[in-house]
Amino acid sequence: MRLKNKVALITGGGTGIGLEIAKRYVEEGAYVYTTGRRENKLKETADMIGSNIGYVAADVTKKEDMLKVAEKIREEQGHVDIVMCNAGIGGYVSLTDIDEKEFYRVMGTNVLGTYYTAQACLPLMGEGTTFIMNTSVTVSLGLPDFSLYRCQISHEVIHPYMDE
Repeated sequence: MRLKNKVALITGGGTGIGLEIAKRYVEEGAYVYTTGRRENKLKETADMIGSNIGYVAADVTKKEDMLKVAEKIREEQGHVDIVMCNAGIGGYVSLTDIDEKEFYRVMGTNVLGTYYTAQACLPLMGEGTTFIMNTSVTVSLGLPDFSLYRCQISHEVIHPYMDE
C-alpha cells in the first residue's frame, strides 16, 4: 500500500498503459482520477476497477478541459499527489507526408496536453508530490515513419517548485 491516502491523476487513463497504471495505483492504495476523450472507456475502466476511482471526460489539447479536471479534483480531494501524463498519440507518417493537421494532432496531444495538464494541476500539488511524463522507447528505435512522434519525446521532469 505504498500509495495509501494519495490522490493520482492519469491522463489517457481509459485504455492501454493508462488503464494498467490506474489499476496498479488503486491496488497500491491511491484514489485515482482518469481522463480521456472517450467517456465510455473511462466508465468501463471505473466499473472494472470498482472503487477508489473517478473519471472526467476531457481532451488534454483543450486548456479549459484540463482546468475542469483540476477543479473536480480540488473540490473532491483538495489536492493531487501524483500526476501521470500518459495521454499520447502517434502515427506512421513519413517525414515528407507530415502536414500541418498531422503536426498539430500529435504535438497538441503529446506536448501541449502535457503543458495544459501541468498548468491546471501544479496549483494542487505541494511538497513531496510527483509529476510524471510517460515517454516511449521509440526515441531510440529509429523508426523512419515515426519521426514526428519521436521528435517530441522528452525525459525532463517537472517539479512543482521548479520556478522558485
